Amino acid sequence: MTTRGTGLRILIGAESLADAEAALRLVERLPDRDMTELGGLLLRAADIGAIPRLARQRLVTPGGALLPAPDTPSAGWPAREATQFRARLAAVARSRRWVFQDQPEEIGRIARFTESWDVVILGCRLLHRLPGRVVLVAGAGGASPETARFAGDIARSLGTETATLPNDAQLLARLARIPAAAVVLDLGADPLPGPAALRALIDAARCPVILSRSQPPG
Repeated sequence: MTTRGTGLRILIGAESLADAEAALRLVERLPDRDMTELGGLLLRAADIGAIPRLARQRLVTPGGALLPAPDTPSAGWPAREATQFRARLAAVARSRRWVFQDQPEEIGRIARFTESWDVVILGCRLLHRLPGRVVLVAGAGGASPETARFAGDIARSLGTETATLPNDAQLLARLARIPAAAVVLDLGADPLPGPAALRALIDAARCPVILSRSQPPG
């Protein structure tokens, strides 16, 4: 991750405008010092939205129970929505540098973007209205101080707190039972999950998933 003095290069990837908006709302609340460049990436709808769509079919009650959510068709990326995403990205970036890739990518290729950006946020619209914490997923060695501070900045900007969950076999089950505002995964402490595991993580989180590097990309 880039040093705190220089700010971060943050990329937002999403499969629909609603998912992109959830991530953009996180970014536009961050302190100015936290970001120097903002990017936008279109993801193919079939990768996050349509496979297997469990995240979009479940709501969490205040007691932690899972209920079916109203069915919504995948929005895909019509030209109008892609243009709106680009416009919102430019507005959030303000005077900072920003870039936008208008050719959709598959989520299986996200690894090459995590190698060149400090932070990649995979947008996912919230399906609950409960106040949620920013969940920091920590491996056996714990999250890096840089990633922990970044998670804390996000939590403070949202007026909430951070919660830490171990990156173990029960992670997805735990995420599925709690409302979260965002989930942060430290790629400096744990390897990037494969495409199927990453889809499962987004499915369980039901909120933006943040892939953060504790070391600057090479």
